[in-house]
Amino acid sequence: MKNNNRVKLFVICILGLLLAAGCAKNGSNGATGPAGAQGTQGATGPALPSITWVMPIPEATNVYIDSAIKAGFSNPMSSSTINTATFVVSTGGVKVTGTVSYNAGAQTAFFSPNLPLGAFASYTVTLTTGIKDTTGNPLTASYTWLFTAGGGSAPARLYVGDPGAAEIVVFNNANSADGNLTPDRTIGSGSFTWPWHIWFDKGADRLYAANDTNNILVFNNVSLLNGSVTPSRTISGTLFTQSAGIWVDTTHDVLYISDNSAGAIEVFNNASTLNGTVTPDRIIWGSNTGLSSPENIWLDQATDQLYVADGGAVAILVFTGASTAIGNVAPSRTITSADFTDPTSLWLDTSSDQLYIGNYGGSSVLVLNSAHTINGSVTPDRIIAGPNTTFITPYGLWLDVSNDRLYVADFINNAIDVFNGASTINGDSAPSRVIVGSNTGFNYPESVVLDLNP
Repeated sequence: MKNNNRVKLFVICILGLLLAAGCAKNGSNGATGPAGAQGTQGATGPALPSITWVMPIPEATNVYIDSAIKAGFSNPMSSSTINTATFVVSTGGVKVTGTVSYNAGAQTAFFSPNLPLGAFASYTVTLTTGIKDTTGNPLTASYTWLFTAGGGSAPARLYVGDPGAAEIVVFNNANSADGNLTPDRTIGSGSFTWPWHIWFDKGADRLYAANDTNNILVFNNVSLLNGSVTPSRTISGTLFTQSAGIWVDTTHDVLYISDNSAGAIEVFNNASTLNGTVTPDRIIWGSNTGLSSPENIWLDQATDQLYVADGGAVAILVFTGASTAIGNVAPSRTITSADFTDPTSLWLDTSSDQLYIGNYGGSSVLVLNSAHTINGSVTPDRIIAGPNTTFITPYGLWLDVSNDRLYVADFINNAIDVFNGASTINGDSAPSRVIVGSNTGFNYPESVVLDLNP
């Protein structure tokens, strides 16, 4: 929803006082995973770390070949100790190459193979005692389990934030969804005022929704939810006036919120456990920031840069040092263009260094090259626009990099447009698929999230 209301005087005063006085911090501990093997209780300290669950489950068969391999821990773990030397996947005695990561908020480690698993091959996974918790305690013992791959890929799942319907709409088989489809599930009917932007934490199976007015709704076990459900948590910021964009840094457990009416970015620690009425740990706000009506945001953790699509400023604002930025700081870059007409959403493709922009007022999607360095007034390298695109008000974007596919939520058109060949598409190009029609239940779809490996 487009709303460029000016921040009320009392909000400005509160923000100013908070910036001057400093910000209170929330110190709640991260939640553990499901019950499992217990660590040994130390004489004077907490239980030693142990593994509480693993996926795929031990001895599983017909596992999707594009599945991530993951494990949950009883304690907060040291991410530096979780790597390819301590999280080992092998088949036929040969070590599988891949990337290991750790989600602090979910206390979950992931192994993502560089290539799909071999069809019908057997795999062994070992987590070693080289893995330690944040206090330096190692796992009580190494853990090994086995599973067998199947022959197929997981069907992708599409989550759509639909403000008019006041719910999250879910479609399975997102890779082929087309036409006037009935959703497989809807989530949260009765809980939402206006779900603006949504964020999916895959590792924790958790969905965050910016609820437009003054709160963030959090749903755990979102892959299983259906119908009218109560949020697991409701985060009500003391300074929220209109929460719009949302980003969760799962590595550092930090929540970023753009406040559209206040013209501010509010930052909260302990994102995985935050609940109730809370005060931001940091606020980026003030005349030097250039923020006017910030909407969608993107955190590039590799370069510690925060990208903000600001329709009121008609610009993309980039803040360097995002992990520590606070107060009335100027952006390191301000990207503008004569082709910008209310840029409201963005997607940064770090692999190609391209920035995709949902140009709501211009009925177009703009693509800029050299995203990490561009500054000032620029000309888009590609403009996806024209009657064949069917765009009226393109809003939320999702780029499926692995399949080179772009998903666009068209707000007023009540449609999700899907374009193949996203890396090269240009001009007046028709979408490859369009999810549209009365059966969809769409009533101003605004944001999209794709879960490639549900």
